Amino acid sequence: MKARYLLIVFVFLFTRSYSQFVKNEKLIGGNLDFLRIKEVGTGNAGGPLGSTPSKETYISFRPEFSYIINKNTGLSIFGELLSSNASNVSADVGFKTKGFAVGVGLSKYKFFTDGFGIFGRAQVSYSPSSGHYYDTTATFYPKNSYDLTNVSLLPGVFYRFSKHFTLQATIGKISYDHLITKIESYSGSSKHDQFSASFSTLTFSAFYIFK
Repeated sequence: MKARYLLIVFVFLFTRSYSQFVKNEKLIGGNLDFLRIKEVGTGNAGGPLGSTPSKETYISFRPEFSYIINKNTGLSIFGELLSSNASNVSADVGFKTKGFAVGVGLSKYKFFTDGFGIFGRAQVSYSPSSGHYYDTTATFYPKNSYDLTNVSLLPGVFYRFSKHFTLQATIGKISYDHLITKIESYSGSSKHDQFSASFSTLTFSAFYIFK
């Protein structure tokens, strides 16, 4: 009997959903992406270093804090730490990048059922980063620095499955990028502006909710 009672309490706590995000609720969470690729090329093709056997590592950590300013409307601030490394197997030749991003966003949620719905987010972010080629020789390789300003719209779906937890998934992105690239020890810079729309990526984020 006691085991059955505990099971009922567990099911209630973790399956009961809530039909709104209410004013003054706070969401804290985010997502972590990790990608590791190993490639062995033959002939004239292969990984990032041509026919040389190589490995690639990409890491992205994105914490976010959101405050519900009105019913089903949230204002958020977020950051992101970015790191990547593409090298040969012995790691003595490769290309490294690192950087971070900070931004603000405004999200609007629409419930269709008890706990489930869609949302749209408009956000602006700024991301400085750098990248450089390296090897074991004494050759000087200049760093590339990148300053990226992004304005984007992100559609998605969400499920609030309890009082304190929600899972969200963005499906693609419509964005405008303004990129400034500089090369170390060289004067001047290059600018690149790009508009893109893609719905081929799916990103999950988990949030804890409190007042």
